[in-house]
Amino acid sequence: MRFLTAVIPPFTACYKAESPYLKLAAKRENMKIYDVSLPVREGMAVYEGNPAPRMEFVKRMPERGANESLLTLGAHTGTHMDAGLHCMIGGWRVHELDLRRVVGKCRVLDLTSVKFGCGIGEKELRRFGVKKGEIIVLKTRNSARGFARFEPDFVHVSLDGAEYLVKRGIAAVGIDSLGIQKFHSGNMKVHEVFLRKKIPVFEGLNLKGVPAGRYLFVGLPLKLEVEAAPARVILVRGKL
Repeated sequence: MRFLTAVIPPFTACYKAESPYLKLAAKRENMKIYDVSLPVREGMAVYEGNPAPRMEFVKRMPERGANESLLTLGAHTGTHMDAGLHCMIGGWRVHELDLRRVVGKCRVLDLTSVKFGCGIGEKELRRFGVKKGEIIVLKTRNSARGFARFEPDFVHVSLDGAEYLVKRGIAAVGIDSLGIQKFHSGNMKVHEVFLRKKIPVFEGLNLKGVPAGRYLFVGLPLKLEVEAAPARVILVRGKL
């Protein structure tokens, strides 16, 4: 039997020098990617009253040929995105999300001067000159304190702050707390202001070590037909 051998060219040899694929690969070397998602694990902090995640093996090596796990967790576990059904009867669900809203130009705003228990209002936001179509991420002192346990006095967004961002025409909003509005506020008004306009709300972002400034935001929730879903969120600095 006769065997034929072939030399497989490297990946880059498959494209011309001016190929956009090569240009993208070169630019990737200069990118800084911040993963601002919280790891999901048993014992992690959750919003007070929400179910804690549970994880167990249903198949395990070496007794079985592979490892497989069963996950039990709430839709608002860790880093997640809220959809309209969260606060409105018949509201839009996660699987109906317009993905153009959650991938795009973003600004991380430094609001670490706002004290614990206080809200971010129009007064605090006006100086940033928020522009139409931006994805706005609010960095507060919540991130520096960490997420080892649920802290009810987290920095949040006040109603007038939410109304201001909606009037500015933002695409999406995110914050480094497990809730965007004041704990035990007795209503869902801040959520409603955003979600009625189909502005996705990302909660549970870990912004420790993330400088304020401009980024590419990528926030993709699981495609669930419910009111919220865990999400992997990254911020990319560097031109694509």
